[in-house]
Amino acid sequence: MKQAESLLEEASVNLDIPLFVTTHIRVTKPRTSKKDYPRGDNDNYEKAIWDMLTKKKYWRDDDLIIDNFTSKRFVATDGHIIITAQPATETPHGMEEN
Repeated sequence: MKQAESLLEEASVNLDIPLFVTTHIRVTKPRTSKKDYPRGDNDNYEKAIWDMLTKKKYWRDDDLIIDNFTSKRFVATDGHIIITAQPATETPHGMEEN
């Protein structure tokens, strides 16, 4: 997270529009893990990441996220996080207003 924070120092854009956020969490697999996927709930990963982005003024507040997708997987080396944020321009499938 420290490395991500330093990168965000330079990338502050302070978004203030409804967002669709995609978060891909890739965790280096510990040698002792018997699981096929990283421990921890996706929502806990999201909260930590999104709070950091709010603190670093990437967006005004994470309440701007009205739709999201998050995945977590093990990788052999070099764990990382990939985040994309784009304007939420469409109503999510199945959420159409009646």
